Amino acid sequence: MKVRVTYGHPQHENQQVVVERFSFAESPYLAVAYSVIADGRNDVQFHHVRRDQAGGVLMEMNDYQEAARKTAIYPRARGLEYTALGLAGEAGEYANKVKKVLRDGPAAYNAMQLEDELGDNLWYLSQCAEEIGTTLDVIAQRNLAKLRARKAAGKLGGSGDDR
Repeated sequence: MKVRVTYGHPQHENQQVVVERFSFAESPYLAVAYSVIADGRNDVQFHHVRRDQAGGVLMEMNDYQEAARKTAIYPRARGLEYTALGLAGEAGEYANKVKKVLRDGPAAYNAMQLEDELGDNLWYLSQCAEEIGTTLDVIAQRNLAKLRARKAAGKLGGSGDDR
């Protein structure tokens, strides 16, 4: 199966994104080629990603973190502070877009903008993990273990770190 989708980039009117997916029924992998065409240049990225049992695409969190690391440009000497402040700023940008939906109603809702903001949050979160020497996988596993323990103890509600 091969699927090709072309759409305009939401922030750049002279840019298009072409996504091609290739998959084979017997393979647990899906090959995805992303082409960003801007100003006559074609930047192609090609990825093999795993599929879940229903055929959906899976991305390993550590794979994202490794790819995000390659785009990180910030003062490493102050990396902990820089990434923490960046994460707080991006969380604020996401919250501000949601606030505008409350103020202006459903017409202000734009899922693509919210996804973009969540992506920015994920980028900063992955860099925060880098700065403390851990991975997104470890963070996710620890968080789920903590939530399972709280659920088992009947303490999902409430507040405080030691519930």
